[in-house]
Amino acid sequence: MQLTNFLQLINDLDPETRFYFKIAGHTYPLAKFTLSSQECLAVTGNRALTRQQMGPLLVNLHHKNTPLRVQANQKSVAVYGLQFNLQAHTATLR
Repeated sequence: MQLTNFLQLINDLDPETRFYFKIAGHTYPLAKFTLSSQECLAVTGNRALTRQQMGPLLVNLHHKNTPLRVQANQKSVAVYGLQFNLQAHTATLR
């Protein structure tokens, strides 16, 4: 998934929506975003960022056409999908 697509998908979500990454049956909170000229890397951590917290981090980026990847357990994994649970205010990257 490209960063541009991700930003379009999350644009209208509730500001309190928290972001997670799910792989092999495990769900990890997304705690940080790092941008390079080659990719946008979401890093897992102890506490999930909300859309409100992510907004200022990602809205003014110049490299929006870069691929979005997630780093979990020392591995960098490409993101291919996004699942929303509007009642629980969560968004899970897959």
